[in-house]
Amino acid sequence: MKANDEEWTIFSSYPDVVSVKQLQEMLGGISRNLAYRLIQENNFEYKKIGREYRLKKSSIIQYFNT
Repeated sequence: MKANDEEWTIFSSYPDVVSVKQLQEMLGGISRNLAYRLIQENNFEYKKIGREYRLKKSSIIQYFNT
């Protein structure tokens, strides 16, 4: 499923790979606990680098399309 141009425009100020803090902002200011729960439920493509998660912006946009 491909995201439409409007959804890409909404998140255009974010880099292609975002932090958990940026994920919280993108999802309307959700709590840190909820952000980590969504990550652990494999809702997004991510890599854990050391102790930090990095998420693909495209997978966050795809989350909105499901």
